[in-house]
Amino acid sequence: MYLLGLFFLSSGDVIQHFNGNRNCPLFSSCAPTCSTKEIVSILICSEEDKVCTERPIACRRNASFVLDTSCLDNRDDYKADDNGSFHHHGKKVEHMELDSKPDILQEGQYKLLRTYWVHNSHPQFKRRAIELEDSRGNLSPIMMLQYIFDGDPESINIKPHG
Repeated sequence: MYLLGLFFLSSGDVIQHFNGNRNCPLFSSCAPTCSTKEIVSILICSEEDKVCTERPIACRRNASFVLDTSCLDNRDDYKADDNGSFHHHGKKVEHMELDSKPDILQEGQYKLLRTYWVHNSHPQFKRRAIELEDSRGNLSPIMMLQYIFDGDPESINIKPHG
């Protein structure tokens, strides 16, 4: 079982699929801010039937997905989500279970990387990617992808790139 604020997932929960796509299970219908330990537990212990093997397309509501990037042609393909243009809005790096933040990680130590984007036309619409990196600099293929609206989700008009 995973604890995300007031949101619980357990092996007995009914799995919802984004837009009916069985390869895109919805982890959460919100985008909770999770502690570092909660995120690592989710990324390391995700049950196979709760992991997306396809990127969510045109998700324009509060939602969280656990995504297996090894199923994509390119790891960064999750960014091609038919949601228009986002701009990078920062990155937060956290070290796992360390009292200090060393420049070089030792074997068995990890960094949690949270990358933030804001939509160019609709600043209330945001995307967050959460990834786990090992001591050798390798990213785990399993990541969390979140779409967040400040306030209530609304219908937005997405303009094509270009």
